[in-house]
Amino acid sequence: MSVKVLIVDDEKLERVLISNSVEWEKNGFEVIGEAGNGEEALEFFDMNQPDLILTDINMPFMDGVTFAQHIRERSKNCHIIMLTGYREFEYARKAVALGVDEFLVKPINAMEVTRAAVASREKIKTERGADREMAHLKQEAIGSRLLLRDAFLQRLLEQRVEEEEALHKLQMFQLTRLLAPGVCVSVNVRVTDGGQKQEICTYILEWCRKHTTAGVCFLHYLNHIVLFYGAEDAARITGEMQSLLEEMKERNGCVITVGVSEEGQGLPAISKAYQQTQKVNALGMICGGKRLWNYGDYEKIRNRRQKMTEMNWKNLEIAMTGGSLKRVEECVDAYAAELDAAGVPEEIYLKIMAMEIAERMAEVLARQGRSVSDVVGEQQYYRMVTEIDGIAAMQMFLKEVAGRILAQTEGSRTKKGNALVANVKVFIEQNLGNPELSLRLIAQELYMNGSYLSRVFKQETGESLTEYITRKRIEKSMQLMDETSMKAYEIAEQVGIKDAHYFSICFKKYVGVTVKEYKNRER
Repeated sequence: MSVKVLIVDDEKLERVLISNSVEWEKNGFEVIGEAGNGEEALEFFDMNQPDLILTDINMPFMDGVTFAQHIRERSKNCHIIMLTGYREFEYARKAVALGVDEFLVKPINAMEVTRAAVASREKIKTERGADREMAHLKQEAIGSRLLLRDAFLQRLLEQRVEEEEALHKLQMFQLTRLLAPGVCVSVNVRVTDGGQKQEICTYILEWCRKHTTAGVCFLHYLNHIVLFYGAEDAARITGEMQSLLEEMKERNGCVITVGVSEEGQGLPAISKAYQQTQKVNALGMICGGKRLWNYGDYEKIRNRRQKMTEMNWKNLEIAMTGGSLKRVEECVDAYAAELDAAGVPEEIYLKIMAMEIAERMAEVLARQGRSVSDVVGEQQYYRMVTEIDGIAAMQMFLKEVAGRILAQTEGSRTKKGNALVANVKVFIEQNLGNPELSLRLIAQELYMNGSYLSRVFKQETGESLTEYITRKRIEKSMQLMDETSMKAYEIAEQVGIKDAHYFSICFKKYVGVTVKEYKNRER
């Protein structure tokens, strides 16, 4: 596994030089990002967790030592190499006290940077094994091993785990039997007549743990129960699931369907089998009648018309991502025309394809942690699907779903984004003199997720939150210079910058002249 590297320097040229002068990949590194100041670097660190940071020590707003202190508060394992054009002993002493690996003096030398980085890499490799085991021990000490296991399984089913981590955790959680031949079963619950979904799912989970021979059984966060049977127990699935359906038959307020995958083996087969059960359960929801479906049932219907055309997925993705309802409707119409030309397919085929296309459309909602049924409403969604009785009805359904999804994403992005940015700007204006003003403070005070806030602010304004704060502080300082006789250090404090030296650096960077030159020019 390569060592992830973050480069931090307020000078773009320096970042490019560091990035290009070292053969990072050849030496076992991956440069995963750059940052122009400590605030941006901390935000990047929180989201990406680099293994090694190369940072300038002399930066506006937050010097390298302060930045390193923040990193140490977040992680004891991240390695740091300091780069500076200044030779002050005090800086070096503080850096060493923080456990910084190296202290390199600019102008940088490619061989020296490579040597220092490789030395850090070897330390990281040595520590990783011990750190991994220590992390596992800490997780177990928390006492919720089952919850940790379930969280891992959910990530595994959604293919959000790297192979190395997956194999390690399968062993750690004693789940290596999932790699052997086996079958996945998913019990889906659709609430009707005011039923309590969480309560029903918890009941089914406990029933399955007591009355089935499944080797693994857990509750997925989307509120369906997932079971894994070994191949030797697969013959018992039908009987056990029929018993469950019989148990739930008299239960009011819900409809239960059970989807069974094909037999699979190996790591990729785990998530594949789970995806199969979800397709099968969707089929069960729209067909009614029997409640236990195998993936073979789905495939028989799906492949009944072997010459049937497929949707142009690439064009659909481009249209949805671009937010163009007109282009989406054109994709739907083109697909409908091809279906019609090939001969009108059976209703069940149209329903299956309609759901597949709707789920693809809803991938733009995944970034918000939502699904198509969240926008349309679960009961209404399945009702709309069951009412599809021909190509025209399928077209209407898909256009309706696309319209709702795009309206939701655009409306959310525009309305919420505008309101959020307005609130943030007011807060910044009111707290400009606070030296602690930062993305983290704003997110905390406005009760928002920091990553989301940062992304929306950049989308709406074209500049990062840190850049905006800096610009407003410099604009305020220029106003104070024009209207008062305050000294530079007093102005720096007034606009929330503790260090007058960094204020001067920051001022020149944004204004183009020094504080002294600006004052003399204005006289």
